[in-house]
Amino acid sequence: FFKPKTAYEIGVRLVGSEMCIRDRYQDEMDFLSAQVGRVGLTVTVLNPGGIVEINGERIHCEGDGMMLDRGEVVEVTAVNGNRLRVRPSDRPLDAPESKPDEPPLDLADFEG
Repeated sequence: FFKPKTAYEIGVRLVGSEMCIRDRYQDEMDFLSAQVGRVGLTVTVLNPGGIVEINGERIHCEGDGMMLDRGEVVEVTAVNGNRLRVRPSDRPLDAPESKPDEPPLDLADFEG
C-alpha cells in the first residue's frame, strides 16, 4: 500500500534542502565578495571569460571587455553573478588588497 505524501510532509523536506542550497550560495557569494581588491594571475586566455588564480584558488572570471592573455596580472574589481570581474593591474602579485570603497586612513585618528 502506497500512501501519497501530504503537502506538509513535502514542504518540510523542501524547506530543509532549500536552506542547504541557500547557505551554500551565500557562502560562495561571501567568498567571491572577499576577493574584490585582490590581485591574481590569469590561468587561461580571458575572451572575455576565463580562469584566474588568486591565493592558490582557481576562480571563474571575466575581463572588462578586452581580451587578456594567460599569465597576466589582474585585479578583481567586482562580482558579477557567480564570476569575478577583473582588469589588468600593475600591482605585484604579493601586493596587499585594496578596498576602493573605503576612505583613506586619517592619521589624526591615531594620535593620542
